[in-house]
Amino acid sequence: MTNVIRSRVAQLAQGSLLAAVGVLLLFAPAALALLTIETVNLPAGSTGQLYNFAIGAVDGVPPYQWALVTPAATLPEGISLISNGTLTGEPEYEGTSNFKVSVTDSNGTTVVSPIYTLTVFAAGALAVASTQLEPAIINKSYNDTLHAAGGAPPYSWSLIDIVREPEYPGDPGSDLGSSLLALGLSFNPAQGRLEGVPSEVGVFALTVQVWDDEEPPAAAQGLALLTVSSTTSFSFETEQLPPATLNEFYSTTIETNAPANDSVTCQLFNPMQLATETVNESMPPGLLLYSNCEIQGTPLVAGSYSFLVEGAAAQGGFGEQSFSIQVNGPTVVKPSAGGCQSAPGGPALAGLLLLALTQIRRRIWRGRRIAFG
Repeated sequence: MTNVIRSRVAQLAQGSLLAAVGVLLLFAPAALALLTIETVNLPAGSTGQLYNFAIGAVDGVPPYQWALVTPAATLPEGISLISNGTLTGEPEYEGTSNFKVSVTDSNGTTVVSPIYTLTVFAAGALAVASTQLEPAIINKSYNDTLHAAGGAPPYSWSLIDIVREPEYPGDPGSDLGSSLLALGLSFNPAQGRLEGVPSEVGVFALTVQVWDDEEPPAAAQGLALLTVSSTTSFSFETEQLPPATLNEFYSTTIETNAPANDSVTCQLFNPMQLATETVNESMPPGLLLYSNCEIQGTPLVAGSYSFLVEGAAAQGGFGEQSFSIQVNGPTVVKPSAGGCQSAPGGPALAGLLLLALTQIRRRIWRGRRIAFG
């Protein structure tokens, strides 16, 4: 009976301990994401006009405290940084200023920004202030706004042309016209705002035009770059190709870190960036590199061959890597040294024959001695 009571007490104690652990886990704080500064580029301003832009941060523990990083801090005259991260004021002189800022969260974590460039245009000269939009990631929600300087706000905008820049040598790029729909984005001309979910990776050059509120309105054109990238960097995983044998079929595949739902295109690097009939000369004669990154064929000449391969992933990413293939000659069976060889057991058999002949001769000689006395 005593053992039963002890066992029951132990079970109750164990249950209470597990319940306490569960409560602690339930109310334990989740791991915090690292404090990060979101803003990559600053819009330009114009002399004598109010400049107001908030630098953004995410994660960590709000609220945040912002400050200039000295001695590299050179804000335009008339503009100051407020502790909430807002750059505000009326710039007095045209020119370009470079500076860094820092942000500190409530936990005391501090992060320093990259070097920001703030350009101030002369008053009255309408200009497109945005030269590079915030970077985007494919299949993730995106929004950013074009900025203008000078003239008389408010402004209105239009897209004139969108060009996808070449991704690798030999890529001609493509002209997408004046619509962002092919990229999964929309454009608000009244605000100069781009938003949506990017569906294509690449670097896109947007030719834009802005009008001010003068009568008649002034207009200005500019070029803004939008970069859409994948979430992973592209690289080759294959480091060494297997050797080949002369006049024997060869097949191998160059592997990359691209996800299974992505497609990769491979090609030989041609320094002249021109398609020629001799583009495969750096490959072993008889072998070809196909666009799906497979190398196949029958090598015709033995030797060592090195070549440079370019790889481009459909979801973004580009890389180059040098590879080598050793083509070995066919296996040759060398004849053994010397002339004819005796069969296995030959020497022993010859010795037995010699012994038998000797015994026979001795018997014959003994017989003759007996016969002739």
